[in-house]
Amino acid sequence: YQDMLVGVLEPGGEQNRTTVAQPFALTSRGVARTRGSSTQSFPKKSYRIEFQDVKGEDRVLKPLGMPSESDWILSGRYEEDRVLIRNEFIYDISRQMGRYAARTVFCEVYVHSGDGPVELDDYVGAYSFMEAMKRDADRIDIDELLPDQNAEPEVTGGYIFKVDRAGPNDTSITGGTQQVRITEPSRDELSAEQRAYLTGYLNDMKASFESSDPETGYPAFIDTGSWIDHHMLNMMMLNVDALRLSTFFYKERDGKVFGGPIWDFNISSGSRDRFGSPPRPSRWDVWRGISADRGTDFFGNSTQRWWGDLFDLRDFQQAYCDRWHELRAGALSTENLMATIDEKVAELSEAQPRNEERWPAVAPEYGSWQGEIDHFKDWLSNRVAWVDDELVRPPSATPAGGQLAAGDTVTLKGHRGTLFSATSLYYTTDGSD
Repeated sequence: YQDMLVGVLEPGGEQNRTTVAQPFALTSRGVARTRGSSTQSFPKKSYRIEFQDVKGEDRVLKPLGMPSESDWILSGRYEEDRVLIRNEFIYDISRQMGRYAARTVFCEVYVHSGDGPVELDDYVGAYSFMEAMKRDADRIDIDELLPDQNAEPEVTGGYIFKVDRAGPNDTSITGGTQQVRITEPSRDELSAEQRAYLTGYLNDMKASFESSDPETGYPAFIDTGSWIDHHMLNMMMLNVDALRLSTFFYKERDGKVFGGPIWDFNISSGSRDRFGSPPRPSRWDVWRGISADRGTDFFGNSTQRWWGDLFDLRDFQQAYCDRWHELRAGALSTENLMATIDEKVAELSEAQPRNEERWPAVAPEYGSWQGEIDHFKDWLSNRVAWVDDELVRPPSATPAGGQLAAGDTVTLKGHRGTLFSATSLYYTTDGSD
């Protein structure tokens, strides 16, 4: 981390514009560092920043209308997401589904080091100012786990952990045959008892994936709905990093393991894939064919063992299919997906040409920024339509409702699906279905 001084200018005045002549809406000292893994090599850097007071303690502020916090990210897209909105788009969709994901605000950034005033040459382009992954009432809302809380019920939560590369304050464990990194509590606050508790819980959780029994099977250990939604958003976007990197979980006190929040979709949905050609929308597999030791199908049968076990269970398959078709009538409808893209594009439309001028080496691969937008829309539209046919659809009944008399005929029509095939249709006569 390096010391920083940050000043934030916000739109104002009759025309709701931002100008360098207006007063800062917020200023603070603090620290900043570059962030990312493979993206560290890009000339356009992303940053993790922390607001601090004069004593170097966390300073909780409310920048750009966000809920108050001290830790933030300035995320800058480069060659891997030339439409510049993939993260912001899918995080918004997640929140529309009722699942927390980082809030974001587009901004333009100047980075200055050394003496003298900030100048035009310090401009580094369009960024997304966003929430960092953190325990907080407005982010991941779980109880704080203190170092001396080593007995039940306190030791049962709250943990945040991930399948990802290790960070400087993470603790690595292997639980349930899967290596994970505990991010909260941090390495210097996590006790041996807490580490042992979470390891044991994950072992028991993995063993439960052999059954759908509500008392002893997976429903007793995981929040099934969150695991389905977390996987589904990664599946829909065909996220190259899904399940093997940037895959977060958290565990509440006296509660189950939740899947999510989602994170990092810059290489997804037909964007540039640094491992080869951009993936076509009509495939489940993200990694097969790249290398033998990394190959797996999208449901995690090798790289991420947990979902692979769950998808072997018919109850989980059914719940997954039901949730997909439910969401396709709402947050994941093609109309809503396209409208959300349009909203993000409108927010970024003025800054994008300046960002493109600043980084001319990253030319649009589809002729123009509008070409990138059109490609993203076409890819996503084709993707969800393909998934519709792959997953078993709810059956239809004729007549669809109303009062029936003895001897009336009811016709059921099913859709088998390709990935999960329906073998039986059920019909109740008491109105419960």
